[in-house]
Amino acid sequence: MTLLGYALPVLGGLLGVVYVNINHMDFINPVWAVGGGAILGWVAARVMRKALG
Repeated sequence: MTLLGYALPVLGGLLGVVYVNINHMDFINPVWAVGGGAILGWVAARVMRKALG
C-alpha cells in the first residue's frame, strides 16, 4: 500500500516524459506533461489506497 504513494506518481511522470518524447513536434510544454502525469499518478494512488482501505 505504501508503495503506491511513491510508484504511481513516478510512473505518471515517466509516462509524461514518454508522451513528450513521442509527440515532440506538438510543442507540448514538458513541465506540464511531466507534472500533470505525476499529479495524476498521485491522485490515482490516493483513490486506490482509499478503495483498498
